[in-house]
Amino acid sequence: TPAPDPHIPTNPPTELSPLEDLKVVIPEPDPHDFGWSDAAGAFTIPPGGTAAVTVSASLADGAGFGIENALGSILEASASGVIPPGPANLVLNGGSPTETTTAQINAYVHLTATRRFWLDRLDPFETMLDIPLLVRVNGDSNEPCNACFCWDPGLGSYILSFAPSHLQNNGCFNAAYATIVSHEFGHFVQRQLGFSSNDSV
Repeated sequence: TPAPDPHIPTNPPTELSPLEDLKVVIPEPDPHDFGWSDAAGAFTIPPGGTAAVTVSASLADGAGFGIENALGSILEASASGVIPPGPANLVLNGGSPTETTTAQINAYVHLTATRRFWLDRLDPFETMLDIPLLVRVNGDSNEPCNACFCWDPGLGSYILSFAPSHLQNNGCFNAAYATIVSHEFGHFVQRQLGFSSNDSV
């Protein structure tokens, strides 16, 4: 969904965009061969070979975080019969996007951009952003219109959580969109810098 507005009828998803820092794997044999996508969405998976392979990717496998969809399956894509060196074209959220699938893409795209913003400005040896985060979209329906960087006692770790829309009740939109996503990641950065000690913000 184009920034900075939420996913609404007057601001629908646009053309396909490249996904940076996504882990792309050849699932078999195990251990998996894999590579990471660059800013253009391109990837290389060593060591190659000549036999046909399947190549796949999931939004659960981002660099530094993984997406979880509380209202269903996670977006993933695969291409079979790929002869190295390819190409293999993987499309996530193509066809007829819905609110719940677009929320996953929005969270991934804007978290990656925000995380990259900080990585480009931190010392190369700084590890404060290396803690893997779970990012739950279409989340707690008991807290509509909410998003948080919060402690999940069940997981024993911090998560980013974005609630789905509740248009029929109080007119709020799915919280997984550009400015909200960046804002909540900012709370993670605050905590890592020692500026916040709250369990949920």
